[in-house]
Amino acid sequence: MSSELPNDPNLRLWNDTPAAEWLAAFPIGNGQIGGMVFGGIDRERIGLNHERLWRGVTRDRTTTDVSSRLSEIREAFFSGDMARGAALAEEVLGGKERRIMPYQPMGDLWIESLDEPAETTGYERELNLVAGVAATTWRCGEFERRRLAFVSADHNALVVHLETTDPNGLSVAVRLDRAQADEHPGKPESPFVSPDDITLTRWSRNHRAGLHGVFREGISFASEFRVVTDGGQVAPDDKGMAGVTVRNAISITIILGIAVKTEPHIMNSRDAIASHLDAVPVEFEALLAAHLAEHVPPMRRVQISLPTPPEAAAMPLRKRLSRLRNGEQDPGLTALYFTYGRYLLFSSSRKCREPANLQGIWCQELQPAWQSDFHLNINLQMNYWPVEVANLAECLPPLVNFIEKFVPSARQAAQDLYGADGVLMPHATDVWGRATPEAPVCDVWQGGATWLAQHLWSHWEFSKDRAFLAKHAYPYMRDCAAFWTSFLVPEARPRHPHAGKLVSVPSNSPENSYWWEEQKLRYGIGATMDLLLAREVIGNCLTASEILGVDEDSRAGWTNVLDNLAPLLIGQHGQLQEYLDDWDDPEPAHRHVSHLYGIFPGNYPTTEDSADLFEAARTSLIRRLEAGGGHTGWSRSWVAALWARFGDGDLASEHFDQLIAQFATDALLDLHPPRIFQIDGNFGGTAAVAEMLLQSHRGVIHLLPALPRACTDGSISGLRVRGQRTVAITWEDGLLLQASIVCGSDAPLVVQLPDDRDYTVTARTVTQQVEHWGPDEFAHVSDAAETPVETSQVGNRLAWTPNPSLAYRIDAA
Repeated sequence: MSSELPNDPNLRLWNDTPAAEWLAAFPIGNGQIGGMVFGGIDRERIGLNHERLWRGVTRDRTTTDVSSRLSEIREAFFSGDMARGAALAEEVLGGKERRIMPYQPMGDLWIESLDEPAETTGYERELNLVAGVAATTWRCGEFERRRLAFVSADHNALVVHLETTDPNGLSVAVRLDRAQADEHPGKPESPFVSPDDITLTRWSRNHRAGLHGVFREGISFASEFRVVTDGGQVAPDDKGMAGVTVRNAISITIILGIAVKTEPHIMNSRDAIASHLDAVPVEFEALLAAHLAEHVPPMRRVQISLPTPPEAAAMPLRKRLSRLRNGEQDPGLTALYFTYGRYLLFSSSRKCREPANLQGIWCQELQPAWQSDFHLNINLQMNYWPVEVANLAECLPPLVNFIEKFVPSARQAAQDLYGADGVLMPHATDVWGRATPEAPVCDVWQGGATWLAQHLWSHWEFSKDRAFLAKHAYPYMRDCAAFWTSFLVPEARPRHPHAGKLVSVPSNSPENSYWWEEQKLRYGIGATMDLLLAREVIGNCLTASEILGVDEDSRAGWTNVLDNLAPLLIGQHGQLQEYLDDWDDPEPAHRHVSHLYGIFPGNYPTTEDSADLFEAARTSLIRRLEAGGGHTGWSRSWVAALWARFGDGDLASEHFDQLIAQFATDALLDLHPPRIFQIDGNFGGTAAVAEMLLQSHRGVIHLLPALPRACTDGSISGLRVRGQRTVAITWEDGLLLQASIVCGSDAPLVVQLPDDRDYTVTARTVTQQVEHWGPDEFAHVSDAAETPVETSQVGNRLAWTPNPSLAYRIDAA
């Protein structure tokens, strides 16, 4: 049999039956190409996707200049007629129909056995998270069979390898096809596309076959596979199918590529994929070795260990999930889910053009739920919550590309809709770079562009990459600040207690509403999230301009806005208000908790700068959950992260367990009710676990800030913190045992310890500097010479000035 894979039983998903549905298949990907591996025995299916395969019906997507009517809308709100103001806002500023283009499946690769049926035993299918390989093994009679599948980033090809110990070899039929009927219920079809407005051409020749599709709008795609065998005979399909038949081969390697043509000047997709595959090596061992060399190091960069009950470790995933749903604890499943989130992000957002969408890069429906689009009111942002802390910064460029692609259209939209400077992005969009409101009901929301800016600022905070700050982060953040400084206006209701303070109007707390005179309204004045976003991005611009030594003349204006911004307020129930006015919620269990943005993923308020607001935010979360909130996968992961930021590890762990128990498939894919795959919950869950174990806000590294009692022993290594630093932590019996910190700069280091015991800090020499620090790289820290470090201590905080050539270890005394 072929080469062995890296083997860690705690870093793999496995089941003892083939996937009975798409939601139970195992995802593989390289950022551009995605595959869903079912692990069938006599009939294998691999669902295929390409990041650029979207519908793109041409129509007028320019915004119309309606900014002159903004004063009319604001006058209605400020006169106290909220209903009229909300109706006008929707009429003038909202999209008229949902016209977002849907993400598309390419089709399916089918591998059907032509051998005589035989008794099957020892079946197992696994997804090796470190190797990035889906493996299916079983015995057919007395002989072993094995099928490996992975997507190579270096060669941009999906590779499937079949092998057997049977001297008579394998006989299979391999074919490509694409379904023409969408069976996904519950979501309206786009008025601009039909599942059947496509022309498909199939071909086969010698050892290769392919499928070519052309949508009516001109976008085309092609997929071709080539078969390489050890022995046996290969023949093309002679019935007009995209297929090849192999008989009596000891091993079979299938190499598949996908090309998408979206613009006239690009090479024909069928010619493009043929040319690409001509350059791909045909030797399986060489393809696998190149894939492992590229995939393994980033996946090993962060390693987490939590106690796994022996009986759970021996169970296939489907039974392990049942055990958790029956109330049994399984901290090891938390660790697996954390690593799986890293794997999914690496598989859907590296070496590619587009960021991970609502389903990453994996989608089977021709009319997927919400078009599998980019939602900018949390979902796209949640996809990238783990990117910095989980040490996967190489997955950020597709998001940066997405943001910058939208800027020209976003500037025009800001001018046309609000007469504002800067950028405005809609709450939902597709891949084509147009900032047009095209998702009615929730369109009148201005925060999407600014929320995305947080990721650019975070990359600067974690990496201290000055060139990135100057070229990417600051120019875009400045555009966001320009929007708010020109959009915010003084509260004009004369009797209002905060009259004259700057507010957003019209304003919406994403997808939520409020009661006003027995009417359920969506738009109002001064949503708390708007105030938090404006405060954050303008404050970050002030800091960045000082770092870069630019735009000194803008700082006074920014400071003036911050000084006059309407305050966050505490309402009648002791909760953080969602708007400037203390309106009641029509949906007290609403899935969005946007007014808590400042707790997570933001960093205001905190216990240090505004303890009363921090406690009010906690009250808001309690009330939302008591009413039944957190009833989607992504919402539950946000709740877990919020409890971690509140410092309550047990509640964070409880909601994390519910994220898995209620919203995970047999492949651990996150679900939105009723049973819709939505990948953001996977990424939010990974971020929540990191937040329980390590935080780094406001210049302080907080070790084990929300450690659950269920995770009494454990370790994690390779997490990144702000300030260009990497951390490893080990704990026993719920107490910190040891922490190591490698610093990339000499900026002051402040560490908050989880308890008031005595600790020592020693320095060790770094024998080799590396680009990415992780568990393996900590071997470059020499223990030969330990030097005590003099620290200052205030309460549970230690502070010292580090030397980048040294690593620091904190030990319990």
